[in-house]
Amino acid sequence: GQIISSSVITDRKLLEIQKDAALEALKESEEKYRTLISNIRDGVFIIQDGKIQFINAAFTRITGYAMEDISEARMDEIIAPEDVAKVADRYQRRLAGQATARDCEIRIVHKNKKTIVHVNMSAESIEFHGQMATMGVLQDITERKRVEEEKRMLEERLQRSEKMEALGTLAGGVAHDLNNVL
Repeated sequence: GQIISSSVITDRKLLEIQKDAALEALKESEEKYRTLISNIRDGVFIIQDGKIQFINAAFTRITGYAMEDISEARMDEIIAPEDVAKVADRYQRRLAGQATARDCEIRIVHKNKKTIVHVNMSAESIEFHGQMATMGVLQDITERKRVEEEKRMLEERLQRSEKMEALGTLAGGVAHDLNNVL
């Protein structure tokens, strides 16, 4: 005799096809994410438990720090000393769930320790690997700050020139009046 056994595998095949489609969609989504994060001009970072967990290429370009350099570093080691307290306060308030302004201007000490980079930092609380973290974006505004400072200095020079012109006009008027009296 023969024993014949059969089973319906339609459901199993259907699940395998759905699983393959889901994996393909996940790969496409991940590729889009990597392309986006890798090619934007602003630096992106994730901080968790006070340590930097992720940075993109633009972060490296702005700060000079690569992931290998910064993986053990704390964010307060690259923030200019004058801004550490401000950033730490905002970070603690955000972790405590308090409302904080989303953007702030800070200075970062470039890896070469000579250059100060002015950035606009925008940060939000997120969940990362099941724990609270902060994801932020750094926009390099150093050139804008340089131009603003140059503009301020030119305005000061213009004001000094206008004061000198007014003083010269006043002195000329006084000299003319004295000359008329004489």
